[in-house]
Amino acid sequence: SARIVTTAHQLNATDDYPPRTRQLTVYYDFPARRSRVDYDGVAPHEPPKAFVRRYDLQFEWSVLELGGEKACQKSRLREAMPMPRWPEAMRLVGDEMARGRRCERWREDHGE
Repeated sequence: SARIVTTAHQLNATDDYPPRTRQLTVYYDFPARRSRVDYDGVAPHEPPKAFVRRYDLQFEWSVLELGGEKACQKSRLREAMPMPRWPEAMRLVGDEMARGRRCERWREDHGE
């Protein structure tokens, strides 16, 4: 799994909307042909949501919570599961501690 934080550097950090940073966790199991992405909510604008892809079954489920009720949508997957790979522009920043474990910190830069 990987914890990903995206930052829109052109947005003002003090503005409430749109959010400058978003966080998600990716679980990717290529041998079992399944993946899951959990998006953290951005209160009060977006609720947390999750996407579960089962390439072995050719279905995707999206789950989110609105007003205390969970909603689920099921869709058919028509593409093959992509091979796992890092983006070409990724570079290793160094090691850091996260939740009591030593982890590698990587960065991909898309501009100035």
